[in-house]
Amino acid sequence: MVERTTALVLGTDSREPGTFDGRADVIVLVQLVDTGQLALVSVARDTYVPIPGHGEGKINSAVVHGGPDLMKDTVSELLGGVPIDHVVQVDFEGFGTIAGELGGITVDNEHADGRFDEGMIDLDATTALDFVRERKQLPNGDLDRTGRARAVLTGMMGRLAEIAQNDPARLIELAPILTDTVRVVGDRDAEQLPMMIEMGQVIRDEGEVYSVMVPVRGFATVDGQSVNLLDEARTEELGEALRAGDLSGYVERYGTSVAPTG
Repeated sequence: MVERTTALVLGTDSREPGTFDGRADVIVLVQLVDTGQLALVSVARDTYVPIPGHGEGKINSAVVHGGPDLMKDTVSELLGGVPIDHVVQVDFEGFGTIAGELGGITVDNEHADGRFDEGMIDLDATTALDFVRERKQLPNGDLDRTGRARAVLTGMMGRLAEIAQNDPARLIELAPILTDTVRVVGDRDAEQLPMMIEMGQVIRDEGEVYSVMVPVRGFATVDGQSVNLLDEARTEELGEALRAGDLSGYVERYGTSVAPTG
């Protein structure tokens, strides 16, 4: 049987550091499989989905209605019941803090804008936050921003693995900083840092890493709000792939583009 560890990473729009209040602007499911495969699956914040006990709405509102537990249930049900071990919360300022404490990170930027070049770029505390927030200058707007969030998470995990290998003493210093910046909800809190390092090792070793977004087919206005319409059929296939612990077939069939499927 395939063994996997799955975490839901939420970046909230709180303007008060450390509170974790507000809507979830970054929603990324991260799954590590014992075969060595790592999957990062974003859900765009305006995707219109069923929210258990609250009808339908933008998925980023789930954390407001019922905190991280409701967000976990919403994402799990969206993907056909994929098990989620724990939820990792960080406010937007925390993205910059972590990048700075790691001594900067390197990310693969898919789309150049007025500030960041395409390709591999280095980010520090300030630029990491700006990078993950930018959407207006990207071809697919907020959909492309989901890719930037995944790129930042990938860069962080890769940097943690590098520190673990080359400077273990620094890793010990980082542990309490990460504890102050990140809140973990679930039964496996103590495993969080080792899990991130293990994921980073897959990245550094150029293992199987798949980075995709839950597909949307287009846009609409519902109750005066602009929303993303889910591609239900393709999302069902994505959920099946996650539950099987293997995204290779899904990515081979559909690729990794975040553009609306039509």
